[in-house]
Amino acid sequence: MNLIIDKNVLMAACTGDNPHGETDATAIRILSDVVICIHRLIVTREIEIDYIRIFDEMKKTQGLGTLLASRFYFYAKKIGKVDNTRTNAELPAIADEGGIKPEDLPFARLANITGATLVTYDGPLRQKLGEHARLPQHVIELSQN
Repeated sequence: MNLIIDKNVLMAACTGDNPHGETDATAIRILSDVVICIHRLIVTREIEIDYIRIFDEMKKTQGLGTLLASRFYFYAKKIGKVDNTRTNAELPAIADEGGIKPEDLPFARLANITGATLVTYDGPLRQKLGEHARLPQHVIELSQN
């Protein structure tokens, strides 16, 4: 399964808490599953730069969880499971971008052009993208079937 992980899910992997402040290990599990299963991550070069910035910021305050998240990401990259061959500028607009926050556009466009599943907690974004966007726990359920 090809996956795109939005920034809130990446931060949840680092902290162990979802955006609602609830303990949630599904995000870190998805990163670990990329390393041990057939999943692949798709990012743009700019998204990857944001990931690195998030890892660096989170390391200052979070400790072990952040280290695991960044280690899983960089190991997945090392073994060829991260596709970072695109830039945001190369992504074509999707038919109806109304209602998608500007910071979410690269993720939505990337999911649209690649057919990958966007892993996100964002309800309106999931509704807008339909089957191209799922909650972390739904991605885990899908990968177990």
